[in-house]
Amino acid sequence: MSSRRWRIWFLDLFRENWLYKIVALIVAAAVWATTIYGQKDTIMIKTLNVEYILRPQYIIANNYLRTAQVKVAGPHEALRTFAMSASPLVINLASQKVGEDVIPLLASNVEVPLGVKVLSIRPNFIKIRIRKAHVRSHSTKGAVR
Repeated sequence: MSSRRWRIWFLDLFRENWLYKIVALIVAAAVWATTIYGQKDTIMIKTLNVEYILRPQYIIANNYLRTAQVKVAGPHEALRTFAMSASPLVINLASQKVGEDVIPLLASNVEVPLGVKVLSIRPNFIKIRIRKAHVRSHSTKGAVR
């Protein structure tokens, strides 16, 4: 084949059925854009156990929160990993003073996989009263045998 025939053949590739080719290009671009940009985060609500870290010899004196609902968003696979994990919501009260206080529940207290973000925690705060534990000593004086 001569170079002239190649050139004619190559130009005919673009000239023939050009309308169909443009429509196919538009449809392919739309499908590509929907696939790439159309992935939305999934939202999930999970109930987590709440654990408290206290100083030695201190206790929580009132009725306190034992579970909290955490609303998270992220890719489906990452949320599946989060749903299967048994990580509690950990509240560090080791630096809290004796008495009653309101403690905010923060997103940083929740351990989540990469790509998952905490949207909200319910309740978003807890009222807590910390007091020193009374240590009872068991004396053997005066015990009857």
